Amino acid sequence: MPDWYGDGRPLGNGQSNIIHRLREGIERFMITDINNPGASAMAQSEIAVIFDEIATDLRAFNHVPGGANVVYLDGHVEWQRYPGTKFPVINGFAQIFGGFLAG
Repeated sequence: MPDWYGDGRPLGNGQSNIIHRLREGIERFMITDINNPGASAMAQSEIAVIFDEIATDLRAFNHVPGGANVVYLDGHVEWQRYPGTKFPVINGFAQIFGGFLAG
């Protein structure tokens, strides 16, 4: 299994190795503190649904100087500069995704 972060963290949803399909209410599987009533809204604003092309080669980006628009589950869009610290605009994911773009 690839190690996108480089430090052995789980690659799935909610600190696990399971990746749940996208559907209404899926954010409840990403919540680690079930006693926090605001956690569901916070989870929706942190789950990336769709994003621009990302690669380690900056010529492969849709936006110059290198970054991506990311649409989240709650509907907001955020610009992230590459390399970032927040999925999906991180170096490890750019290497994997860029490999798909290259060939």
